[in-house]
Amino acid sequence: MPNEVIDAARIDGGSETRIFRSIALRLMTPAVITIFLLQFVAIWTNFLLPLMMLNNEHLFPVTLGLYTLNGLTNEAGAPPNVVALVVMGVLISIIPLVIAFLLLQRYWRGGIVVGAVQG
Repeated sequence: MPNEVIDAARIDGGSETRIFRSIALRLMTPAVITIFLLQFVAIWTNFLLPLMMLNNEHLFPVTLGLYTLNGLTNEAGAPPNVVALVVMGVLISIIPLVIAFLLLQRYWRGGIVVGAVQG
């Protein structure tokens, strides 16, 4: 955070708490939102760790459940529409990711020049 912004806030009579809450948090919002979205995508699409750690199929995340369902396509006696179920499951599983990106994209675009100081 530029010192000029902090000095201007102090001259305007802002306390340290107010400077942090009103200025620093607003400048950090795009970075925090970016980290949140990257972590959300990484956790939502996690595959290897649950595969190694979980024994109970009821605890599997969406990706591992779809992988297990896709494994049924080669088994004898599997319903013929398993592939369609897997494709539909994949489409449904990305809905939370798309919603998160659409709702939080304004923080990215708005935050590109928020911290700019002209001299």
